[in-house]
Amino acid sequence: MLAALLRCKSVPTGFCYQKIILDDEIAPILIYHGLNGVYIKDYKKWIRLDARGNKTGVNAQFSIETEQLAFPIRPQMGEVDGFIVYPDPDIEILEKLRTNETRTELWDNLPTELGYNK
Repeated sequence: MLAALLRCKSVPTGFCYQKIILDDEIAPILIYHGLNGVYIKDYKKWIRLDARGNKTGVNAQFSIETEQLAFPIRPQMGEVDGFIVYPDPDIEILEKLRTNETRTELWDNLPTELGYNK
């Protein structure tokens, strides 16, 4: 949704992903978390934005200088930060969002790899 709004205003915007643990205690599986990559012309740089809502323990903020995303990456847990800005959302993730009817069903069927290279 954020990508569509920014693109409507001619702001170059794409899609980035982090591979993070869904829930440390309830669902300790690696899943993809989507972000937006936005090009800021005045600064001649791409920044990543996390448009999810904040809550206790989650504090994503907009910043040009210091990135503050919702989830810090924990490499020791197998989490991975993705810095590639893709022009379109991942096809595998979109398919899962379209075909699963409940959040539980979606969590059970999330892709373990991005579909860009398929």
